[in-house]
Amino acid sequence: MLFGQTLKKFNYSDCHEDTGNDSTKIQVTQASKELTIITLKTYAPCSGNFVGEIEIKSIGILDLRFKTKPTQYKNKKGEIYELIEVADCNCLFVFTYEISTINDLKQTSITVHGKTALQINQANSFKEIKVEFDSIRR
Repeated sequence: MLFGQTLKKFNYSDCHEDTGNDSTKIQVTQASKELTIITLKTYAPCSGNFVGEIEIKSIGILDLRFKTKPTQYKNKKGEIYELIEVADCNCLFVFTYEISTINDLKQTSITVHGKTALQINQANSFKEIKVEFDSIRR
């Protein structure tokens, strides 16, 4: 049962641009009695600069989340403002979530932004479209 888990550490890889037909994958490893490590490979905006979050959605469901965090800047007056970089492309990242121990966590009880890995992969799969042209006669 999930209760009171906290995200201890969050990391992500550099953007992997040459990915072929990679898909979203979740791997759970237990590093110690105090820490559960979850590795998530999925697509995200190429700009990076992510912050990770976890949310307990219902009994036994752990939802992994990530979002682009704003970058803070100071203007000439010394006022601080924030900008979020918007990327027009996605590339593959490997996210690592280190969470206070979760006993008996199964990969099937993990979602990413509320969706299973299978749902994400189905939504992002490309279907081959076959187009046939009739010959033009004069």
